Amino acid sequence: MGAMPKLVGAAIAAASLVLTLSGCFLFGQMKWDPAVVKAGKKTKAVISFVPETSDVGVIDRMVPFVLVGLDDGGILELKGVRKFDVKRNFGGPYPMFADGTMETEAISTPDCGIGSGTLNEIPGVEWTLLRTDDDVNDRDKTKAAIAKIVIEVAAAAENGQAPAYVFTGNWSDQGPNPGQIDEDEVQCSGGAISNITVKG
Repeated sequence: MGAMPKLVGAAIAAASLVLTLSGCFLFGQMKWDPAVVKAGKKTKAVISFVPETSDVGVIDRMVPFVLVGLDDGGILELKGVRKFDVKRNFGGPYPMFADGTMETEAISTPDCGIGSGTLNEIPGVEWTLLRTDDDVNDRDKTKAAIAKIVIEVAAAAENGQAPAYVFTGNWSDQGPNPGQIDEDEVQCSGGAISNITVKG
């Protein structure tokens, strides 16, 4: 696996990503707000989750997550607010917190990989998985759930492009070990690789 690609707003549709999961929130789109950030300032990743609609009439509950990969050089850092369903379409907003156990499962499963590789094979990237504390009822709606995650640019950052990976997915606790995070229960639904433009 080579260096991080610099693709602005490029949606990932690799075969290893399950894009038609039943009864879950799928990746919709994402943007940076603002897209151009001064060194030492913050931006927000605004991510839309779209309820899977092939099972209309069935109300499902899953724990949604966002998996963020940032350059381990420290140019970008997760800092501040991270919430799911900020527009309150599904009972939110729900705070999101880091889950190291689920992160380990996500970055090591081909389901969340790019091509035939897994995310933990990408060099120079620090991963953080953020999830809700509770499962979220999709209420059989077709509206999007919006997540917002704040990222800060280092004060010493120079002019340039700072790449970031953003994946979305769901945890369905339906295996033989309730409350335990098993690999086959953690599924990614899509994502994007994009750049933040930094003004030093």
